Amino acid sequence: MTSALKIWYWLKKNVKIIFAVLVGIILLLVFAGRRNDIAFSMIERFREDHRKELDAINRSNQQEQEDIESANQRHGDRLELIAAEYADKIKDLEIEKQAAVLQLIENNKDNPDEVARRLAEITGFKLQ
Repeated sequence: MTSALKIWYWLKKNVKIIFAVLVGIILLLVFAGRRNDIAFSMIERFREDHRKELDAINRSNQQEQEDIESANQRHGDRLELIAAEYADKIKDLEIEKQAAVLQLIENNKDNPDEVARRLAEITGFKLQ
């Protein structure tokens, strides 16, 4: 019984400390619950913002890849067109060279040195 009396006297003597601790615990429980809700909502908002940023980056990356593919396709098409034009020009040039050579030979049948000189000019070969 003496220990119960000691506890009772100690509680009476330190009632302010006990009251302060109880109030602190109650406030902690009340505000800790609110903080969890606030913290959880902040985390959710950060997650949503991060998800939006990732979506924007992915859309930008996809658009960039499509632009690169489009540019490569246009480049390939342009190269094919240039190659076809080049082949046509070479054919035309060869036909023109052949006609010029035939005309040169026809006009200068009697002068082989002139034929050789003019043939070198037409074809781009050098005579030694």
